[in-house]
Amino acid sequence: MFGASLLLAAHLLLPDCWIERAWPECDNGNVHDGFWWTHGPAWVPEYPTEEEHFARLPIAYTGRAAWYAPHVMEGTARVRGYSLDGYVGGVALMSCGHMGESVWIGVDGRIEGPFLVADCPRRGDWYPVRVYRQEAVEVDWNTHTRWGPGVRDVVVFHYKPPELAGVRPERLSTWAP
Repeated sequence: MFGASLLLAAHLLLPDCWIERAWPECDNGNVHDGFWWTHGPAWVPEYPTEEEHFARLPIAYTGRAAWYAPHVMEGTARVRGYSLDGYVGGVALMSCGHMGESVWIGVDGRIEGPFLVADCPRRGDWYPVRVYRQEAVEVDWNTHTRWGPGVRDVVVFHYKPPELAGVRPERLSTWAP
């Protein structure tokens, strides 16, 4: 009798791991079938394949702009062999398939660019950054300070905007490769 009561109490108090996404304690350690992102904490339902991580993004898309700390984007560009000379600044896009390319950013009713794509998220960060934080781009510190404080919704263009007349931007957080 006591053993049955103890089992019932344990069942009521401990996580029910019949489904991994129900509790962080149930994470099975296999990132490809989903994992718990500790910065949320949030359940991340997938770990992208190599092809998804390097997928070509839509030619115009919307999302939030985050920023790097001072000098980090410049250092990242330098380590990767890029120069930011001739660019408004450097950015990280949500796909590694655009490294070294130019993009333009629509923010607060104006378009700035070109920016050099100098970075991208790690594979494990790809889904939570894009879906949970709804980021489309991370900009260098100088761009962030020029824009002023706060997170902004932006439009990222992969071609100079006049060439995109009539293109309707997609929401990056709901886009799938």
